[in-house]
Amino acid sequence: MGVAISVLALYTYTIIYIFNHDMEEIFATFIMLVIYSPFFPLFLISVGGLSLLD
Repeated sequence: MGVAISVLALYTYTIIYIFNHDMEEIFATFIMLVIYSPFFPLFLISVGGLSLLD
């Protein structure tokens, strides 16, 4: 449940971010996301672990 909430928050933040920024900033952010994408499973696991502790 905690993971689902964090993913939903991430999607919402992404949509708001896209509406508030121009394409060059979005592209730079996308490149950064591609570079850091291997770390996302670790982040989701840590978030999921924290939500399980609550």
